[in-house]
Amino acid sequence: MEKHFFLVGITEKLNDTVKLLEASMPNVLNGLEDFYHKELKNVEHNGGRKHMSLIPNTESILRNRMKNEIDFYEFIERLFKKKMKELH
Repeated sequence: MEKHFFLVGITEKLNDTVKLLEASMPNVLNGLEDFYHKELKNVEHNGGRKHMSLIPNTESILRNRMKNEIDFYEFIERLFKKKMKELH
């Protein structure tokens, strides 16, 4: 993964993703964070939706069936946190 992708952002941490992108490539993306906050952040999104409650055992079943996807997400999240730590 690290050999093929410079950075994989995380949607739930979009502010940090934008910040990390600009800091990583300032010659190309200078001003991205300001642009995001001024122009793009207020675009409509699904942030106001409430999550449905799961019936008992549903989460356990989903976690079992999606183990590879969850493991991959957690791997990406660790890489992202490492890059954020290096930024500070």
